[in-house]
Amino acid sequence: MSKRVIVIGTGICGLTAAYRLRQKGFDTALLERAERFGGRTKSDYHDGWVDDLGGSLLATTYVEALRLAEEVGLKPMFEDFGGAMQIYIKGVFYDLDMGNPLKAVMNMPFLSWGSKLSLIRLVPTLLKYWSRVNLHNLSGLAELDTESAESFCLKRVTPEAYDRLLNPLTRSMFGHDCNEISVVEMLWMLKTYATAGAVGFKGGMNTFTEALAKGQNILTGHDVQRVEQTASGVVVSARTPQGEVKLEADYCAIASDGKDMQRIYGHALTARQNHFLDKLDYNPLSMVFFKFDIKPEGVGAIVEIPRSEDPDLAALAWYDLWGQTKAPPGKSALIVLGMNSWQYPMYEKPVEERIASARGYLQKYYPHLVEHVVSVGVTPWPRGTTVGRVGNYKRLKDFIADINTTGRVQYGGDYFAQSSIGTAAATGEDLARRMAAAIV
Repeated sequence: MSKRVIVIGTGICGLTAAYRLRQKGFDTALLERAERFGGRTKSDYHDGWVDDLGGSLLATTYVEALRLAEEVGLKPMFEDFGGAMQIYIKGVFYDLDMGNPLKAVMNMPFLSWGSKLSLIRLVPTLLKYWSRVNLHNLSGLAELDTESAESFCLKRVTPEAYDRLLNPLTRSMFGHDCNEISVVEMLWMLKTYATAGAVGFKGGMNTFTEALAKGQNILTGHDVQRVEQTASGVVVSARTPQGEVKLEADYCAIASDGKDMQRIYGHALTARQNHFLDKLDYNPLSMVFFKFDIKPEGVGAIVEIPRSEDPDLAALAWYDLWGQTKAPPGKSALIVLGMNSWQYPMYEKPVEERIASARGYLQKYYPHLVEHVVSVGVTPWPRGTTVGRVGNYKRLKDFIADINTTGRVQYGGDYFAQSSIGTAAATGEDLARRMAAAIV
């Protein structure tokens, strides 16, 4: 008889882990609190637009995610990320050709030659650590986790290069300034995105989650409250619309976010593991989508905004350029992404206030498009992405060292690195390997 494994969480991590465990012959059941599977990967469809409300692209550095997508037959569904990166400085939108970073730096008219040379001198330092940046487990760089990304940068590049390039890149990816995150997180970002291309899916990211979920035994509406390990198996207690249930299995894989994992299994973790999770920080994610009845020319797929230009705005993204099927022909979509200084207070406000605030940015940067708005949407995530503050990865090293790799309960998720589809798929693969090794 095959061993029964309960997988908690149906985001990319949980779906990947269950997919691999089923391949190995285990009897899996996935539990999901919501009434839909996919976690923070969700696509909405209306009037010809495809809105990815969470994860939306696979960077070419997401090796595990890309391999998995091809394995489930989705290569024909790939669509290339199109359009230029841009940065807004003193009223001008400058194109950034990040396909060739060295050439791009040399051609940046908004940087002095001193700043350009300082960025070039930064390359050997980055290469020193490049091979050690594990895109799905950053504990291997724990000894570097002693200073902020800002401190690291300003020791090596000019303030101008920091303000007009490195910090805006970080802001556009994380919604945080470099003074708020560890240098480890910045190295992850540079290796993951700075020189990478990206692909999406025709039909949005639901295409990926639906392919992974095919044939899986998924139980939605199961809000897990506690996981107990016994001598002969595990007991999972959950709330459902029909009442409390207790489910028994031989093993359990917890693939939820770090805070949920602690809530349901913190009683069985070590003090060091709970300390890591106590300190783990997520920021809410409330992106505002504007839809337009025209398709403007000369806009950037992602527009970076320096702090000196606007401290509360992280980026503007012309989402219809992220793939060929994101918007109807002749129409377009813009995402307004606020910094954490905008996200935290705005998430508590009514949706109408968030939209009104975002509309102010639209008026400031693209005033000629205000009259062309046909609809507006807002994303719903109270825990959007992890925030890798200084000290986070030292604590992560202790957390991972204390994992009982032979236990009946294993766990993994975005908190092993940074919230991304790449991290989710990679930690799902790792979780399945650990789970299979623990099963006797």
